Amino acid sequence: MSQNEIAVLLPVYGAQKKMEDTVASLRNQGAPFDIFIIDDGNEPPLTRPAFPERRDPLQGEVFVLRQSPNQGLIAALNRGIEEIRQRGYSYVARIDAGDLALPNRLSLQLEAFKTNPDLALCGGFCTRVDANGVDMGLSTYPLTAQELKKSVRYRASFSHPTVMMRLNIFDEIEAYRPGYNHAEDCELFFRIAQRYQTCNLPVSLLLYEQVGDSISAVHARTQALTTLRIYLNHFNPLLWQSWLGIASKLPNLFLSRERMDAIKKALKIGAFAETKTETHTS
Repeated sequence: MSQNEIAVLLPVYGAQKKMEDTVASLRNQGAPFDIFIIDDGNEPPLTRPAFPERRDPLQGEVFVLRQSPNQGLIAALNRGIEEIRQRGYSYVARIDAGDLALPNRLSLQLEAFKTNPDLALCGGFCTRVDANGVDMGLSTYPLTAQELKKSVRYRASFSHPTVMMRLNIFDEIEAYRPGYNHAEDCELFFRIAQRYQTCNLPVSLLLYEQVGDSISAVHARTQALTTLRIYLNHFNPLLWQSWLGIASKLPNLFLSRERMDAIKKALKIGAFAETKTETHTS
């Protein structure tokens, strides 16, 4: 049984240096936590990073769990969640290798959970940066449970590496479902948003590395097809959001990622929307 409430889940494949940078960014969080790194069949195996000297004075541990051969992201995520649940944590926070946590990310999310005991998932905004760390803009998302229950039907409503989830919901629902490669987060978040309280904090919680070889870029069409299948699985003809979800994914099947980003930027939608200024409510 862990003495800390929060476990950070970091699956890694082929990114030793980026993993080290991400771990080093997890300092000044204002809340105690441990880190679970899932080594998804890396050859050679990942080297366990040391905690940086400058971090929250409360002690935490870094665990490296290896699965071999490589089994893919969904298996790595589920392995991590199961291990973390068995060790008695209350919350799991996601982050990906290459992304950098901003100060107090974890404490801000923990405060949201303490304020609303019914909260199951808390995400936030993220600042997109390129491989050189140059600011590419702020990705914003709907804030309230009421908004999110609707928005998951037609758009990405949470930034996966920003989310923190209450672990006891997995006593009632399945975690990441196999068969939804490259959109496993969208499928899980849809189910959570329909059943539980969710929110996004109106602040940037991390620096999100947006690079050309990312999963969302390399597998853009597969991701669009999988997301379209999710929308169809939960399609409700009485809701305009369901119709918009179908319509929003069709262009992704025919246009390149670069062309879609240009269109979204021109229309100021999705990651390119104007920054919201609403006060956060759960």
